[in-house]
Amino acid sequence: MASIQVGGASSRKSLDSELPLVPFIDLLLCCVMFLLVAAVWNRLSSMDVSSPTPGPSESSAIPAPSLTLWMTAERWLLVTSESARFEMPAGDVAALSEALTARSARGDEMVVTPDDGVAYDAVISAIDVALAEGIVSVSMAGDGTR
Repeated sequence: MASIQVGGASSRKSLDSELPLVPFIDLLLCCVMFLLVAAVWNRLSSMDVSSPTPGPSESSAIPAPSLTLWMTAERWLLVTSESARFEMPAGDVAALSEALTARSARGDEMVVTPDDGVAYDAVISAIDVALAEGIVSVSMAGDGTR
């Protein structure tokens, strides 16, 4: 216990009181532990991706990506810069790997454009396949319709 002593005249009532510090310290430690755990879970649930955002003078200087993967809940569509199209069922990472191998896409850049109904793990699986096939840069973008 901590005590507070307030000086007073001898004829007045003493104003000394004790503050319970142990419950305050317990509450403080619980808050600190909660914040530490929340910070770790926040970091684990994030995915680092880059999104090219051109400035006012750079809009025409950014080259188009060589590969674009459009992802919907029903199908995936891989479009190359030469307008070649590889359509595959949604979630078929083997077909995506074959399409990237047939394209010999080593060193290319790819933009992944998932629709609203696409599951998070499907996007991650597609990014993992692209990186395993030698894609240098994978970024994510919206489809621009909303």
